[in-house]
Amino acid sequence: TLSVEAAPELVSKCFQNAAVQVQSRAQMQGFRAGKVPLDLVKQNFAGHIKERALDLTVKAAINAAIADAKLDAVAVPTLTKADFANFNDGKAFPFEGQRVFYIYDVPGGTDRGGHSHRRCHQFIVAVSGSFDLEIDDGVSRRTVTLNRSNIGLYVAPGIWVGLRNFSSGSVCLTLASDPYDEADYVRDYDEFLNLTANKRK
Repeated sequence: TLSVEAAPELVSKCFQNAAVQVQSRAQMQGFRAGKVPLDLVKQNFAGHIKERALDLTVKAAINAAIADAKLDAVAVPTLTKADFANFNDGKAFPFEGQRVFYIYDVPGGTDRGGHSHRRCHQFIVAVSGSFDLEIDDGVSRRTVTLNRSNIGLYVAPGIWVGLRNFSSGSVCLTLASDPYDEADYVRDYDEFLNLTANKRK
């Protein structure tokens, strides 16, 4: 399994590079093609910039992780415009994502997750293939299957999540509201039940 994380610095760099790339093709009345000031490009082409930035970020982070792990990649996952429609919808994301990571090449019968977060919000998408999310709020438990790249699941803090039944070639993308912080994780289920005890009163 290769988990890929994009640091905030990389995301910022990719947003800047994306803005410059969009600027080179931008057309607005009163300006020659490619000569629109960058501030106006950011105001008027924000959607295009985010789409390009997300693609640059994911590719850079995955390529770096593959190189660090000394792996030979068969293919590098990319995001389609349909995926980005969910990423870009402010109403679907009650937080600003600071971390993006991928999980793929999960062996059959292997589980992932099995923890909750104290503060971090997450949005999880099956970019490719399918897998099940077992979600538990301390009172009830249910299973949600993700198998479409244009539909994801928002997971609030205080929800226990386990990932199960990965199909062959599945790719899980997670957008997280906070940088990685081990102290934010609750990995012991008994501790999780103690933290959510007030829900059962």
